[in-house]
Amino acid sequence: MYKLIKFIINVVYKYYYDFRIIFFLNKINKKYEIKKILDIGAHHGKMTEIFLSTFSSVEKIICFEPNIKSYKFLKNRFRSSNLIKVKNYAISNFTGSKNLFISEVEDGQSTLLQIDYNSFWFKIKKIFMFTSKIYSSKQEVTVKKIDDIIIENFDFIKIDTEGNELNVLKSAKNNLNNIKFIFLEIHHVKMFKKYNKEMIYSYLKKKGFIRIKKFYFPFMQFTDEVYINRRLLS
Repeated sequence: MYKLIKFIINVVYKYYYDFRIIFFLNKINKKYEIKKILDIGAHHGKMTEIFLSTFSSVEKIICFEPNIKSYKFLKNRFRSSNLIKVKNYAISNFTGSKNLFISEVEDGQSTLLQIDYNSFWFKIKKIFMFTSKIYSSKQEVTVKKIDDIIIENFDFIKIDTEGNELNVLKSAKNNLNNIKFIFLEIHHVKMFKKYNKEMIYSYLKKKGFIRIKKFYFPFMQFTDEVYINRRLLS
């Protein structure tokens, strides 16, 4: 049953959700030069592919994917591209190692955060996925900070880290001044412990970023949001 649901979701993504994102990114491409991109939480590279086909000036994309299985998929998918580099570690606000909690049903939903197994949304998710084995396995991964590994200016950063977005932003506090756009996922349910979307909004505002677009996926409890560096508006 979940395979059928997943098929329907993928169709909606391709012909509705992704289409709207591509349309909006094309508008950015016409006005701003996007040369260098960080794709944090790249999974299987869908957004990387969209960036390649949308931004006409792109010179480099660095993909970060901690899940070893997804990392190998990414390496193989983009093996012939000189524009894409793939790194097998997680990004957060510290350097070291940590357990990545992996969803057996949908590995693109793996997270560094602790899961609130008693949350209403987690219980709904188990029913929706027809399994009790969500986040039932874990993998120790290397964790690094953006400011420790990126020494050149990047124009665009995409963050999809299943609740760890704020920690990723904090790891790039020295680099954010040079970023033109931030594209990130916001969760509107409390399935992850210590997750607070208001803290993300507050941090982005403090760093001078203004939201210019919000994408809603039908019936889902998340949004993808695009922020612009205030200095570009002047």
